[in-house]
Amino acid sequence: MLIRCASVHGVRSLGMASRNDVAAIDHALPIAALKDALIPSTMSLSLKIGRACREAIAKGEDTANLLADIGGGSVAFRGEVSETSWRTQGGFTFGDFALAGHGEYQG
Repeated sequence: MLIRCASVHGVRSLGMASRNDVAAIDHALPIAALKDALIPSTMSLSLKIGRACREAIAKGEDTANLLADIGGGSVAFRGEVSETSWRTQGGFTFGDFALAGHGEYQG
């Protein structure tokens, strides 16, 4: 269900009634207003990252290092999500998760 709604309370009520099966779009802006709302080059960087990831995955390459290089960062953890739990309260979804490290990140 897609609903355009400016009322946070209305969207929360719909989320609760639908058991979180609602997507809401609010604060929609005309395309001309996005120029002043977006961080400069965000869309171009997103396209660059997406393209690079698709190509790396197709080649079986390490996407974590690739993303760190593109973003000027570093890989701080390698592992997997080992446990998750989710709950809905007042129309909001809350979750907890545990990570299991691999290699030098284990333990």
